[in-house]
Amino acid sequence: MNLSHDYFWLEEPLIARIKAGMPELKKVGGAASLAFVKDEGQVTPSCHVLYMGDRVTPTKHPRGGNGKADFITQTWAAVLSVSFGDRKGDGSGARSKAGVLAARLLALISGWQPHELATPLLRVSGMSRPTYEDNCLIAPFLFEIGFVFSSDDN
Repeated sequence: MNLSHDYFWLEEPLIARIKAGMPELKKVGGAASLAFVKDEGQVTPSCHVLYMGDRVTPTKHPRGGNGKADFITQTWAAVLSVSFGDRKGDGSGARSKAGVLAARLLALISGWQPHELATPLLRVSGMSRPTYEDNCLIAPFLFEIGFVFSSDDN
């Protein structure tokens, strides 16, 4: 796989890894936004993968140079959705159920290197915060991955 042929190449391998490693999830797929995940929250437990943006570092790549190669650090989210009847209304029921799933998800993704030309996935903090609405916990976990993107390869 040439990483410069598909800028969002990570989505499919990440979805496949979560599906294979967490068969108890009723749905695993991509999503365009956290709002989409909230709308899809009826199917739980589930996990959605979202592209959250990137940082670009211009580099002198032996094949690129002249502004045609950059080191890209992309941020991706794996968003768990877990519903649970919670009479207290404080989210504790969903959190207790989600805690086990979150631990498994983090073990599955953290440090995983999906391609030899990319860095391993690194857990990072960010602006996405968990929400609890309509007895559903939406918990995003953010990861970064780095690779060289060269427009000479296209």
